[in-house]
Amino acid sequence: MGMLAAWIILNKVQDRQDHRFSDVVLIVCPNVTIRNRLRELDPKEGEASLYRTSDLIPGHLMPWMTQSRVLVRNWHVFEPQAIQTGGVGAKVTRAGVEARTKETIIIASEAKTTHGCRYQTQPAVRCGKL
Repeated sequence: MGMLAAWIILNKVQDRQDHRFSDVVLIVCPNVTIRNRLRELDPKEGEASLYRTSDLIPGHLMPWMTQSRVLVRNWHVFEPQAIQTGGVGAKVTRAGVEARTKETIIIASEAKTTHGCRYQTQPAVRCGKL
């Protein structure tokens, strides 16, 4: 993950006009423990960052890395929050809008999905494996 972040950031800093790269990296993690461990991906940690402790990039490129931002966030920040009452922290709610879609399944010689179409084999259809 550190190598990927370094590659994206250093390419963007080298050529600011190249839209394939970014100088901001967002890492979404499952819980607080993992988030704390991934803080070492922040180049602002300097010599304590993963880029230096694991020798991912040479020391002379660290100033380029500090021109970027690595955001490490828990997935909870993207979930809808319940309203706070009495100063008590909000809980993550599982609320959403039900979406119904219509899908066309084409009987073919092999099961695959291409160009928005789903192909299934005849035996899979008979067994109900859709």
